[in-house]
Parts: sequence; structure tokens; C-alpha cells
Amino acid sequence: QSTTDVQDQFEVTVTLTGRHINVGDLKNVAVEVSADGWWLPTRAAPNAQGVARIQPNWFYKATLDNMPLACDVKVITEQEKVILHERPTLHARYFLKFLYPPKEDNVLINVLLFGETDSGKSSFINSCATAISNVVCPGVSALRQNCCFQQLTAGDLQFAKAGGTQGNVTTEFKGYRLVPFTTAGKCNTNHPTCVCFWDTWGLDQVNYSKDEFVRALKGELADGTNMVTLRSKKPLRNAPMHCIFFFLPLVELYINKCTQRLAEFVTLATQLDVPAFVILSLADRVLPDFAKTGVISPELSKHVKAAALQFNLPEVQIVPVVNYANTPTKDHAIDKIVLRALERAVKLVQGFVARQQQSVDDLYT
Repeated sequence: QSTTDVQDQFEVTVTLTGRHINVGDLKNVAVEVSADGWWLPTRAAPNAQGVARIQPNWFYKATLDNMPLACDVKVITEQEKVILHERPTLHARYFLKFLYPPKEDNVLINVLLFGETDSGKSSFINSCATAISNVVCPGVSALRQNCCFQQLTAGDLQFAKAGGTQGNVTTEFKGYRLVPFTTAGKCNTNHPTCVCFWDTWGLDQVNYSKDEFVRALKGELADGTNMVTLRSKKPLRNAPMHCIFFFLPLVELYINKCTQRLAEFVTLATQLDVPAFVILSLADRVLPDFAKTGVISPELSKHVKAAALQFNLPEVQIVPVVNYANTPTKDHAIDKIVLRALERAVKLVQGFVARQQQSVDDLYT
């Protein structure tokens, strides 16, 4: 279940069929599950129907960061002979509890996406929708048209365009409530998350004054505002940003003209007390193995440290990501990578909001 605590209520169910083992041999075998860094080998006997239910023996606290991509399932005889060994994939969507907090704590978290054109902002939105769903967002592959989201103002469903090609660049300030979608490609608006993304016009060397940026952070730009003229036909919404994601392709981290201007906005956000994250996007173009495993290698960790120094942020707020771009099927390593960024931001903001509320409460006690 997506909203339960993974470690407290996790159970592995293994069903053996005639394809795996003769029915008469069920009473003579045990099913063992294990996962590197997560579960110690744990066994259970299958019942007469071939079903074994196993509550894993946890080795570490379960987190997205230490989640292996697969577990080991073995069928073992009384003589300790392994007669079957498979490695089913573990799903990052087990960790969605942070996106569905209790109603009393459910604050809609506005996340501003900011960075160069074609740095992966809109694709990140669609990748997040894919990560919390059972199938890939429609059109995410070669067509580069992405998933539908719950539009904040009129409740209509739209496509969030992605990519930096002509006619496919975000030019409006738009809010998208992150929702999962069904296998039929329809948005499941009955289960919205606590996150709303605000997509922006791509940063270059001449656009965006500091005033425009501050207005966006303070929620003083209406949904649908044209980022060229700063005009909108829609009324202003009171939607100050709780967090900002600065997108920088990893390949551009050491190019001064790319980082210097972005660093000015990072500093400004910090001065305004808005939690800031630097998203090192398109990381697989530099380190292809990252997209395959989701593991931050020592080499990637060096880039994270360099970015933390460059932008004067804690390393936990520097997050490498890979988006669904030309990936037609669910990729659990990418899910893990994307949800890691979301989890860090949501938990930081929720803690920040809780501390603010406690300060207010203290004034009246």
C-alpha cells in the first residue's frame, strides 16, 4: 500500500505454481527472501496452495537511498539445495507515504522549478508522475509530449510540454498539482499528492530581473502569466513558494557562465528563507551507470560536493536526477532517483512549516 509505513507493515508474498515446482514437493521446501542492505535471509514454508507469506528480517532502516533495485527469492530443499532462484524488482513507489500526509498535516507544498531552457524542468514533472504511477506517462518517450496533470485553476487536465525545441518551451507560469494516473492514461484526481509544481520560462543571460524572481517566489504571479509580458487573464492566487528547485545539467556544472547567474538566484532564495535545492539534471549524460542503478557513486558524489561549494548549500540539497525521456517502460532506478529529490524537499518543507507553526503557537501560550 502506498500510504503505509514500509518497514512496519511490509510483507512479501511468493506464489509457487506448477511452472516452478511439483505440488507434491511443497511440503519439503522453504521460500527464502533477502535483499542486499535491507533484508537478512528470511524463510517461510509455502501452504498447500503454494503461497508463502514472509515478513522480512530488516537489516537497516528502509529508505529510498538504501533501497536495492531487486530482491532475491529462493526455493530451498531440506538438504539446503537451491532449486529456484529469481530476482524480482523492488518498487520505489512503496515510499509514497510522504506525499500523502495525514489531513491535519496536509499542507499543499508549492515547488518552483527554475533553470535554463532544456535543463529538464518540465520533464521532471512528468517523471514524478510516472514514478508514483504503475505505468509510464503517456507520450514520454520519443514524442516528448508528457503527462496530464490536475490544473490548479480550472480543474481541467492539460499536457505539460517538455523539451527545449522551438514551440515546446515553457513560456507561461503554470501550476500543476502532482497526481498519479491509471493504466488507461487518465489522471487519478481522487488521489492528489501534497505537491504542486510551478513551471517557469527557461533562464538565459538576459531574461528575469530579480524583481520578477521575487514575485514568483512570493506567489505574486498569477497562474498562466505570460513570462514575456508578465500579463495574465487569470486572478492572482495566494500561492507563495515553499521550496525551489534550481535545475542545472550536470555537464554544465563547471561552466562559469552557466553557474554564476544561477548562483545569484540561489543566494537570493536563501536570503528570502525559501529552501533551495540544486537539481543536477541529465546526470546520465555524464555518468550513464547512474540511470541503471540509482546509486550515487564516489565519482558522482564528487560532483555533488563541488556543487554544494559552488552554491553554498548543504550536500543533502544537491540532488542528481535522471528523467524519463526516451524510456518507454517503467524504470525503477529512475523512479528511485526522482522520488529521492521529492522526498528530501517535502520532508524539509514539512519540518520548516511545523517549526513555523510551533513558533506561532508559542506566541499565544
